Amino acid sequence: MTTFEKLLDAIQLNDVAGFLREYIVLVQQNVSLSFPESLKEEDVIIEWQELVPKECEIATADFFTQLAQLWVRLIHSVPVNQSSSDSVKNNDTLSQLLSALDKLASKLYSAPKLVEQGNVYT
Repeated sequence: MTTFEKLLDAIQLNDVAGFLREYIVLVQQNVSLSFPESLKEEDVIIEWQELVPKECEIATADFFTQLAQLWVRLIHSVPVNQSSSDSVKNNDTLSQLLSALDKLASKLYSAPKLVEQGNVYT
C-alpha cells in the first residue's frame, strides 16, 4: 500500500475523520505533511486544499469543508499552541489530537450507526 493510499480510500468513502486520523498518523511517521495554521474555518478550507498531497486532490469541496470543520473543532478540544504548524507536530500533541479525534468521531457517528443497526427509532 502506498503512503497516501489510505488517505485516498478515506476520500472515496467520504470518511473525513478517517482521513484526518490517517493524516495525523502519517505526520507521526515523519511523512512531510503540514497542518493548517488558521483557526478561521473559511481559511482552513483553503489551507487544507493546499496542504493535501497531490494524489488527494480528488476530494470534493464538501469534503474539504467537513475536514475544516472537524479540524477546527479538534484543535479547540486539545491544549495546542497554534502559533505554527510545527507546534502541532510534536508527538505528545499528535497523540492528544488522535485521542480527541477518536472521541469526537465516536460522538459524531454513534447516533447514525445506531439508527443503521435499528437500535434507535427515529
